[in-house]
Amino acid sequence: MSYASITDLKMRIDKNILAQLTDDDNLGVPIITVLTESLDAGTRYVNNALPSYVMNDTGFIKEVEILKAYEVLLQRKGYFDEANNINLSVRDLIKSVILKQKESAFPIRNSETRFYSDRRVVSAEEWDTAFGLTNE
Repeated sequence: MSYASITDLKMRIDKNILAQLTDDDNLGVPIITVLTESLDAGTRYVNNALPSYVMNDTGFIKEVEILKAYEVLLQRKGYFDEANNINLSVRDLIKSVILKQKESAFPIRNSETRFYSDRRVVSAEEWDTAFGLTNE
């Protein structure tokens, strides 16, 4: 299942850049079949690389799919350094979302809760000895 469409890709990436990355005949227009193939590659990456508990966040999945499609288009034309930069940013994005998901799974500790007791934890002599307040 594809989360991003060609329209999403066109809205995210400039039309002239898409034309340069897809058009082998120098007609000046983006080629739809190449865009579809790149989105398919992004979809395969999303389906294989992301854990299942992240799959509920469709906005995040759409973002990853578009970035991976852009990476594929860059690699297609030989812009390997730029494609590697996109790949690194996608990895960082995935790591941050997974970390955020893991952190949200922990219970929230409420610092407002206070417990009071009239009983001393240590005796007055132990307290004074611990802090060197005795006259020894």
